[in-house]
Amino acid sequence: NMDAEKTSGHNPRLEQASRCAAELKRLSSPGLPIIFIGDLNDDEHPFWRLTAAGFSEVCQALSRSPQVTSPALPRPEKMPAVDDWIYYRGAIRPITIEVVHSCYDSMPPSDHHPLLATFCLL
Repeated sequence: NMDAEKTSGHNPRLEQASRCAAELKRLSSPGLPIIFIGDLNDDEHPFWRLTAAGFSEVCQALSRSPQVTSPALPRPEKMPAVDDWIYYRGAIRPITIEVVHSCYDSMPPSDHHPLLATFCLL
């Protein structure tokens, strides 16, 4: 809850990112390709924890700047943000990444723009 975070000053994403990294490590085998995609609502804490766990972030690997994914429609109370990320580890490499701007009857499919990436197995 963003209001609780503003009041307490505590960002729960650091702990959440640490738990995600630990669980992904537990579920995977060494060298096995693994892709982790998510609406992480943060651009620092998941990066720190997931890269420490051996994951690479696709935009960084491709020398691309991350693009704004949220909000999909302008909202005066919401700053444009990079909230959605794709991380990978193992015998796999990214080839492309893009933010997909799509709408149906002028409405996006979500409150965030989706990411699309392609990978090559090594």
